[in-house]
Amino acid sequence: MVSKRQLTMEDRQTIITLKNVGLSYREISTKVKVSVSTVSFTMKRHSETNCDRKRSGRPKATTESEDKFLRVNSLFSVSTVKRRLRANRTKRLAWAMKHGHWTTEDLPTEDVHNTFVLWTD
Repeated sequence: MVSKRQLTMEDRQTIITLKNVGLSYREISTKVKVSVSTVSFTMKRHSETNCDRKRSGRPKATTESEDKFLRVNSLFSVSTVKRRLRANRTKRLAWAMKHGHWTTEDLPTEDVHNTFVLWTD
């Protein structure tokens, strides 16, 4: 499955500005490197709300710089991490149920338990 990248605020503003200058949806999509339907949706949303809001939904848990750090320093690919997390779902749930009463003082001081929970088979 192809992952969809979220438009940045700058991309949305660029699309709106280029449309106001008089470019067609196709020309804008080529310049911004997005699909014509993305340009169309962005313009429709802008005309309906007359503002350029961020997307709704749950806020990200990490910042862009933290995401980049994780990508650069990761020893495993994203697909490997997802596959192993999926495979160990029942073990992780059992561990969480067993240790759900723990306080922050009960947690190990090293990251050893995270490695164990994520990577043991």
